[in-house]
Amino acid sequence: MAEGATTAEQDWDVGPSLDDLEQRVQRLEDVVAAICDTQALEERVLAKLQTRLQEMQQTSTQAQQPTEPSPVPPTGGGGSGVGIAVDSLSLFAELWHDVRTFWRMLRDPLYRMSWTGRLVGLLPLGYAIWTTLGGFRNLFGLLYLVDLALFLPFVFVAFKVWGRELRRYRRFLHDRSWSY
Repeated sequence: MAEGATTAEQDWDVGPSLDDLEQRVQRLEDVVAAICDTQALEERVLAKLQTRLQEMQQTSTQAQQPTEPSPVPPTGGGGSGVGIAVDSLSLFAELWHDVRTFWRMLRDPLYRMSWTGRLVGLLPLGYAIWTTLGGFRNLFGLLYLVDLALFLPFVFVAFKVWGRELRRYRRFLHDRSWSY
């Protein structure tokens, strides 16, 4: 052979030894065996599910238990002094929550309001515009009371329908949170 020519054995750069390759194959087999053995993974998932179910059962039993209203301490007035304590801020907090939920409901692209919920707001609005532009008017103001007597039921019906829409929307949000 010529001096510049080399054989295939000479070009072959000897890599890891046979023992190193056997150790690597053994480690790979151990990893594959650990992946195939899903017992530990199944036990972890089962433990997590059991704790979540217990938490859900505890919250559902707490929600089902009726809470006793705390009585108001007797007052020096002439009444019996027995009543239900009402947090004055809870009314405003509930109203604010309803207003925020209603605004969110109007802006939610996934929620379809019912036709009554969409159109009921036009009744008091249309009646208010009609009374402003003309409506029942007289010199003594008696027909103003008729206007008010007709306007209040429109507003009452609108709030009842919107309250029903808020309940539907809250159910929709609850169902949507469980569907993901």
